[in-house]
Parts: sequence; structure tokens; C-alpha cells
Amino acid sequence: MKKQAIILIALATLVITASTASAHEKVKLSGYVVDVMCFAEHAKDATDVAKKAAAEHTRDCALMEECVKSGYGI
Repeated sequence: MKKQAIILIALATLVITASTASAHEKVKLSGYVVDVMCFAEHAKDATDVAKKAAAEHTRDCALMEECVKSGYGI
């Protein structure tokens, strides 16, 4: 019984260590930071229109109370 517990603890430690190591991999993202509320208005548009709207999205708009509450995405 003790041997099984030791093996189980060792296995759990290995799984936790492996998942933690892979969680810290660097990821490169590219795009524009846009609030969810404003992007939702353009998400149904053609891809080029949505990309243009994201590129032209202003900082002032993104910092409006409603936009802040909606969250952000790339």
C-alpha cells in the first residue's frame, strides 16, 4: 500500500511539473488590441473590413467605461 502511494505521488508530481513547464512557453501574437464590444459590431463584416476597423480603433474608445467592462482581445 505504501509503495502504491509513493508511486502515485511521484506520478502526480511529474504530471504537475510537466504541465507547469509547458504552460510557460513563449507565444507570439500579432494583431490589434480591441475591446470586445466594438469588435462585436464588426465581427460579422468581411475579414478585411473587420481588420481595418481593428486597425483604426482608437485608444480613447477602448478606454470608455462600456468598452473596458466588455474586455479585450487580439
